[in-house]
Amino acid sequence: MVVFSQRGLRPKVSRCSGFEFEDVLASVTNAQIVSPTHNRFTPLAEPLVNRFNKRFSFGSKLDAPFGCATISAQHDLLFALFQLPSDLVALSAIRDSSNFAYKVCFIEEMWAADLDRWRGHVERLNEFDHVFLASAGTVAPLQERLDVPVSYLPFGVDALRFAPDSSTPTTASVDRPIDINNIGRRSAITHGALRDWTNRTGRMYYFDTFTPGYVYDFREHREVLASINKASKFVITNRGVGANPDRTNHQDELSFKFFEAVASGCIMLGEPPTIPEFEKLFDWEDAHIAIPFDCPDIGEILEELEADTARCERARKLNLRAGFERHDGLHRVEEIFGTLGIPLGDKAAARRADLQSRADAL
Repeated sequence: MVVFSQRGLRPKVSRCSGFEFEDVLASVTNAQIVSPTHNRFTPLAEPLVNRFNKRFSFGSKLDAPFGCATISAQHDLLFALFQLPSDLVALSAIRDSSNFAYKVCFIEEMWAADLDRWRGHVERLNEFDHVFLASAGTVAPLQERLDVPVSYLPFGVDALRFAPDSSTPTTASVDRPIDINNIGRRSAITHGALRDWTNRTGRMYYFDTFTPGYVYDFREHREVLASINKASKFVITNRGVGANPDRTNHQDELSFKFFEAVASGCIMLGEPPTIPEFEKLFDWEDAHIAIPFDCPDIGEILEELEADTARCERARKLNLRAGFERHDGLHRVEEIFGTLGIPLGDKAAARRADLQSRADAL
């Protein structure tokens, strides 16, 4: 098996969670991870090719000049992970993909309102035998345009990395010095209220103070993010609508933050997505506590929740257990291989047993 990754290019923060999933996939399948590289023409040619592919359907045959991804031998399965449709131009780095019995891809972010803007890229998806999307609302409209099956695949995280570092993970508030974290897209009203609350009470509020860009090392980034979550009592998780909600027609989706929070045993607060996938994937008591996106009384809500220590302890344990039993990267690998009818081997079974033993310890 070959995993076609974008990690050989300069890694952005937004891509690191996908690279983590690729690592989990490779660890349970012995997959070879290959990646395109830039040459001196790529920075100029890539945006031009993407612009052309957006406008013209026949642009799907126009490639950007990426360095070749070396594949050492013949393999049964090619798995390509893309954060965005624009990443599809990197497929030119694979010189011959005809030696694979199956070719599948997973696109993390693809909005239904954008399908007309990505004509050439959408056509190119017919080169795969199966397309998986993390954007549930785009599955049906994309399926209407393709000749190959399209399936929803939710995000997964490395639950062994995000869970508290113990065979019997702690969920007690006393072991979590960060009262609440709020990373990524946020409400100015809720953010301001949290700052006022922490200034008044001396509590700890963790939030972004700069616009995230590139990272030195994607594994280090994921380790730090996991450490922040493991140290947090609560985390703000709102429905995903993309960087430009007006352009995406405010399409509701689940972001990585939901799965990261659960895997680290945080209590989630925020505006949930109004989609059936959310109800199916987070269907236990207090999996997510709904508050308005703009929440001026967030401090009072936190104090009221913390006063009920039994409820908080139970919620964190249920979240942790779901991370081990339902939302690890292995569970997504099993969905992919189950869809293709390909069995997984001993390494997958060993990880599954490890996850279950940690869940049972709770």
